[in-house]
Amino acid sequence: MAANKNYIMREWKSGAEMHEDANQWISELEFITSEHHFFEDLLAKYFLRLSEEDHYGQGKQLVKELVGNREKNHELLEEVTKHNNHLIVLLDGKNEFDKEDRVKEEHRTLEEQMQQHYLRFRELKTHTFDLVGSIIKEIRRDHLLGP
Repeated sequence: MAANKNYIMREWKSGAEMHEDANQWISELEFITSEHHFFEDLLAKYFLRLSEEDHYGQGKQLVKELVGNREKNHELLEEVTKHNNHLIVLLDGKNEFDKEDRVKEEHRTLEEQMQQHYLRFRELKTHTFDLVGSIIKEIRRDHLLGP
């Protein structure tokens, strides 16, 4: 049955280029993991202010977003690592068209997921810095006004 399949030739990245993409993604996802730890420490430092009525809703939402983003980051890191191992199909010199097509499609999907993940993480960083920045301003203002 496989002999009856018609293959469409598309210009696409080489196996080496996709391997380089995957290595870059792994590096970036590991760095995002470090940033998650930083944000968790930052939010812990301002926990008392975040738990006040003025900031509680925003703080709660931010923590929820951070947890969700951290979980997605972990999932993507596992998927990209597996994908990186699958790329051997493209580099082994064998003509396994079905497997090669699946790996290429997997790469396209991961590329889209990575772009979306970067956008969401950038938004999360902006929200975090905005909220913590406003809390720091309040602390400074309160300190200047004194008791």
